[in-house]
Amino acid sequence: MELRSVFKLIKISMPDMNQHNKTIAKYLLENLDNSEKINLKEISEGTGQSKATIFRFCRNLGFQGFAEFRKVVNDLNNNYIYSNHEIVIRNLYRKDLDEFYDFYFSILKFQRQSIKSLIYENKIEASSILIKNAKKIIIAASNINYNQAIDFKNKLVALGLNCFLEQDYRTLISLGNISNEDDLFITISLSNLNKSVLSIGKLAKSNNAKWLHIGTKKNSLEDPNIDMMLTFESNESQLWNLYSLRGEGLFQILNLVFASLLNHLPEKHD
Repeated sequence: MELRSVFKLIKISMPDMNQHNKTIAKYLLENLDNSEKINLKEISEGTGQSKATIFRFCRNLGFQGFAEFRKVVNDLNNNYIYSNHEIVIRNLYRKDLDEFYDFYFSILKFQRQSIKSLIYENKIEASSILIKNAKKIIIAASNINYNQAIDFKNKLVALGLNCFLEQDYRTLISLGNISNEDDLFITISLSNLNKSVLSIGKLAKSNNAKWLHIGTKKNSLEDPNIDMMLTFESNESQLWNLYSLRGEGLFQILNLVFASLLNHLPEKHD
């Protein structure tokens, strides 16, 4: 979902909401620009609604849950301002084109250096070996992460690997339940906050499958069950189009893993 859609999405959805959800919607519209008030405790106290009701409200808007909704709102507050009930880009991003070029690529350079460290730490190679040794590979991702993983999945299939990419939670639960020690689950959550995706990795590990996670270092994720974690740093909040920056980082990691995988597979000749 685009960041600037959140404000209008709530307003458009209000007429069809029940009274409980309208109360939550009104509170959010009045406080979207105040990050401190966008937490479960504050919303619950400010609206008199239960945390479960707030969670369902976010799900009804199309989010995985409250955590994803709050993250989008926080990103919005970092990059936009409200003016006459409209969301506009902050003026600090209006730069001379040469200045903007340097600013944009300084952020990308920082991100790429973080990703390159994964090569030196042998994490890219270790991840490719996990893929090579797996009899079945399941990639769990949602929204933009899902779309960006399609190319990677297609490349693995082209190599003859048994690979699936899925975003439907119930299907992933089913796959997790029948997994075994020969399977590899790859979870992708650049925010590390998508509990639905992360729960699939935990479920697979409970059946002795391997677990590879890809994310950023913005929100710490420490889980001893993860076999390998590919995380990178990104100053995405410094620019308005957050997903383009982190998205490029995800593409780079997936391509590096694929390149490493090719070195571990026998070369085929025409």
